[in-house]
Amino acid sequence: MLFKRINPVILILAIWFAGLGAAAQFAKITIIFSEISTYYAENDVRSGFLLSTVSLLGVVFGLYAGVMGAKYGNRKLLIFGLFLGAITSFLQVFLLPFWGMIALRAIEGISHLAITVAAPTLIASYASDNLRTYAMTLWGTFFGVAFAAMSVISPAILSNGGFDQLFLYHGIYMLVMGAVLFVCMPNPRANLPVKEKPAPDTNFLTAHIEAYRSPFIAAPAIGWAFYTLTFVAMMTLLPQFIPDDQKLFVIGAMPITSIIASLTLGTFLLRIMSAVSVVMVGFAFAFAVSIAMFFTGINASMAILIYIGLGLVQGATFAAVPQLNETIEDRSKANGLLVQTGNLGNLFGTPILAAAIGTFDQSGMLTIACLSYILAICAHAFCSHLRNWYRPA
Repeated sequence: MLFKRINPVILILAIWFAGLGAAAQFAKITIIFSEISTYYAENDVRSGFLLSTVSLLGVVFGLYAGVMGAKYGNRKLLIFGLFLGAITSFLQVFLLPFWGMIALRAIEGISHLAITVAAPTLIASYASDNLRTYAMTLWGTFFGVAFAAMSVISPAILSNGGFDQLFLYHGIYMLVMGAVLFVCMPNPRANLPVKEKPAPDTNFLTAHIEAYRSPFIAAPAIGWAFYTLTFVAMMTLLPQFIPDDQKLFVIGAMPITSIIASLTLGTFLLRIMSAVSVVMVGFAFAFAVSIAMFFTGINASMAILIYIGLGLVQGATFAAVPQLNETIEDRSKANGLLVQTGNLGNLFGTPILAAAIGTFDQSGMLTIACLSYILAICAHAFCSHLRNWYRPA
């Protein structure tokens, strides 16, 4: 069979590229937000549903997508997500009436869930023990890389047509990635020992209770909630305190800094300490920079510096999932929780920090950031304590 002749590294890179398509489901709307708001003659609040609809689905069904991947196979889930994403993008080209577009975004949210839950689980399965940490760190960069790539590619697409062309090219990309992985990707469950095959599915409520009770499954996601609460929000809100002549540079430098930190310093630290420890180091660094900004004020250097710490959290969190969870079932659930808490943080982060700025200026935002990072460290420390004696039933 074809997939037997493919190097696992190539498979991992292909899945990562599929992940870029999932991140672009957010990026394509962010980039054309003003244009699409004008087209539909909607205010920013109502147009915001074009973004938040995908996040809301992640909050509600994130874990259950992981359960479905464990039950039916993450290979099937990933390919389903890619083809569904292609179909919805092609339909978005027709620019249906506003609520029709909202409905398409809801369907696209199912696609996004399927990809972002299945892909990291598959990467962990295909990677060897020596490669797994680096592969998961690479996966942690997919969101930032996709936004950076879209910001470079989209002007050329938009200059040659309307913003509907962005949907068309995104649909083509998703279709191609789905076809490539359908042909080339094996099912990692085929060669699993019996004890690692997923257990029968449980009901919606029970699945959540069991997952959040486990300090192995839940720990990465709990920390991730505090990360996502500030990552996009600060990227959006920090630049308003930066001089105009430095603003564009800072906006571009923040996500790139997080990616570089994750792939360089992050991978180095993961060779000498556990992924959870690297996550805590990242939060501690971000906390220290946030404290420093109370005294220095927000400036370009400090705004970029904080993303070194957040970059460490970014890659190491995904690396922690396979380190803490040995079975496909538990990894699927852990990645489902990551999607759930990540979308929860993204959904509420910007409004909370914006409200803090409106009430207390920049000190309000920095206070929320400091509280988030110290709570994340405490949560991970508590989960680590629980893992020292916890034994799953």
